[in-house]
Amino acid sequence: MAKCHGSVDLSVVDSKLGHDAALHKTCFSVARKSEAERSEEQSGEEEREVLGAFERCHMRSLLTPVGAPLNGFKSTKSLAHAIQSAIMHHEIAFNAGVIHRDVSEGNVLFEEAVESGKQPQGFVLDWDYAEFTETGLKAFQGWFPERAAADQLYTSIDKSLKYMTGTLPFMAIEIIENTVTHGPHHDLESFYWLLIWMILRHTAHSHPEGSMACSNLFGRSGDDTKLGWIQSRTPSGPSSPLLAIVDQLRKDVLLQNPPVTGPYDSDDSSDEQKAVHLTHERVLDHFMKRIESDKWRKTDDPALDFVLPNAVDQTENQAKSLLKKTLEQQVRAKGSATKRPREEDSPTIASASSEGTTAAASSGSAPKAKKAKTTTRASGSQGR
Repeated sequence: MAKCHGSVDLSVVDSKLGHDAALHKTCFSVARKSEAERSEEQSGEEEREVLGAFERCHMRSLLTPVGAPLNGFKSTKSLAHAIQSAIMHHEIAFNAGVIHRDVSEGNVLFEEAVESGKQPQGFVLDWDYAEFTETGLKAFQGWFPERAAADQLYTSIDKSLKYMTGTLPFMAIEIIENTVTHGPHHDLESFYWLLIWMILRHTAHSHPEGSMACSNLFGRSGDDTKLGWIQSRTPSGPSSPLLAIVDQLRKDVLLQNPPVTGPYDSDDSSDEQKAVHLTHERVLDHFMKRIESDKWRKTDDPALDFVLPNAVDQTENQAKSLLKKTLEQQVRAKGSATKRPREEDSPTIASASSEGTTAAASSGSAPKAKKAKTTTRASGSQGR
């Protein structure tokens, strides 16, 4: 977790700083409807009870650790270890009553200072989209009772947790598709997509779509392609601990986003499988069982620089996508694709690897998940 080494309050006059302290302070009042106004909403009265004035002061703080980009990993083992420790960091925050809600490549870093002979730790930063859980808000109000009167400054937790936030490529399928309450399991799914992102961009994988694999998986706003990915079957005989981690996480993400077993147009709720949410304990268990494995490469397999796909790659890929879409439309027209395929019926897809390190991969789109009858879409962050 981050450590604070000290703070400076810029709203306080300090001759050593030579700044205008008045520019670093704001004051505002908070009011709420009176009992009379709440009971006579149609009266047009605007009587309000002023709760008090509150100041906001500009602070500067010095925090450690200093981070290094995740895409500079020295080995795939160090990448897995960093994501594992970042998930532990996320769990500590959640247990304290805070959900991050924006797990992404830029928000998970290596700890720059590494002890000799040890793997670098990873940590989560950029908590500006974070939100209290109900438990966290109650704890906060208990620690700062003078702020309890200003509780209307905070949007209803149930409402605010339904705002779609995050960086699109890493967002959980359910968050993209429906208006739901953001939970820790959505962030845990984001860690899975982060791991896949790193593999497709920074390892010498053998995905059939080559340099376009990452763009095709993460470059679309819908959930179809991600559903197709998690429904693909991993080749038997995993050749590395990283593949084992990725495949176990893929299966858990599939359980969190279960396929529809009935026809697409069915309204029968019995067609829906119950989602099994990811938990910190289960996800961390996948890492812990394999981090200490002796099957990791003995020599480093560092991150490769990401190279943008060239025009030839894009043209060839567009032709393949068009052909696949045409075939899918022909199949639907014949009425032979009324149900989403089960995982065991899905084709085995080529794998991604980094000099012997393999990761499950899939191409194309999957059948749509059964949507809620009424869906409200909110706009979210596209990354920073």
